[in-house]
Amino acid sequence: MCGIFGYISSIKNRPDRFKLINATNELKHRGPDNFGYYENTSKNYIFLGHQRLSIIDLDSAANQPMVSDDNRFVLIYNGEIYNYLYLRNYLINNYNTSFKTNSDTELLLSLLIAVGIEKSLQLLDGMFAFCFYDNLRNQLIISRDRVGEKPLYLYFNKDYISFSSELKSFKKLPNFQKSLKFELINNYFFLNYIPAPQSIFSNTFKLPQSTYMTLNLDKLKFRSYDNFNEVLNDDHISITQYWDCYNINDKQIPFLEAMNVTENLLYQSIEEKLISDVPICTFLSGGVDSSLIASLLSKINNKIDTFTVQFNDDEYDESTDASEISSYLGLKNYKLNITKNEINNSISLLPDIYSEPFADSSQIPTFLISKKIKENATVALGGDGGDELFGGYYRY
Repeated sequence: MCGIFGYISSIKNRPDRFKLINATNELKHRGPDNFGYYENTSKNYIFLGHQRLSIIDLDSAANQPMVSDDNRFVLIYNGEIYNYLYLRNYLINNYNTSFKTNSDTELLLSLLIAVGIEKSLQLLDGMFAFCFYDNLRNQLIISRDRVGEKPLYLYFNKDYISFSSELKSFKKLPNFQKSLKFELINNYFFLNYIPAPQSIFSNTFKLPQSTYMTLNLDKLKFRSYDNFNEVLNDDHISITQYWDCYNINDKQIPFLEAMNVTENLLYQSIEEKLISDVPICTFLSGGVDSSLIASLLSKINNKIDTFTVQFNDDEYDESTDASEISSYLGLKNYKLNITKNEINNSISLLPDIYSEPFADSSQIPTFLISKKIKENATVALGGDGGDELFGGYYRY
């Protein structure tokens, strides 16, 4: 993952650049491989910052912010485009596009320039949050992927607008009021999290998934908003939904056919995610989701390692099941022992790790196993979302 940060204000409210650099540096844990920023003072003051985690094309030419050859367009982006090789060939064959790098960042920038925001979002298969700035039109667009896998927070102030991959960047900004929306705490206790577009702080929101927000900077007026409906009703801010999951396929098919189609889709999805210039592994808990991923993965590449959390408490330990599954599939399995002390010591770190409170206890082992896996790999496949899609728990 990477981290993106942006700040837009009038020229007269331009802050100290180092405050914005510090705000971007709050995201360094998301992207420790490179830091970069872009500034523009021609009409408004615009600052776009990026912290990079290198996955595809490790060369410095793929660093961000990425600026087009004519200096008109600028992109900062967090995520991964899984069908980028297909889209790369699409642009070469249909628009005679040439590329300097093999990165999906350059692909995304070229795609947005060639076909525009609407068609780009229909073509993209991936997880992403990005900001695309058109210097000539003085227009800025930010967007999130279809299910909101990559985060993007918004902060509105009477002097500026800011966005970031995490809330903690805003604390470095001038006059940021870190006041809680107490009415949303009920959501936290009832739902175990705070759903989009709301956020725990006043005047902050999450950009809804499968949308893009367009800012016409020539006409933009800076103000704070008490609720997201006020943002939607602002004449100078446009939020467009480009996809929804309802009624996308109401075709009735036999169960066995549905099962085969689902397996093929999962196989294709896993295969796409193995394109990387850094080591890849997969989580293997012994549960249905991760075991299914490991099973399909073994048919594609049986050289990829699996990692399992091992607890001393038998009630929570799934390492025996994971060992049997990995052995059956012919995959190498590593057991990562997590002690009671490590769990206890991690609790105090949670507010620094996660932007908002959420009550899923798996956040602790997820953090600990990710920390340990980082010594061996940069990318890990996981089964998040399986329960939501396939009704894995009674609440779904």
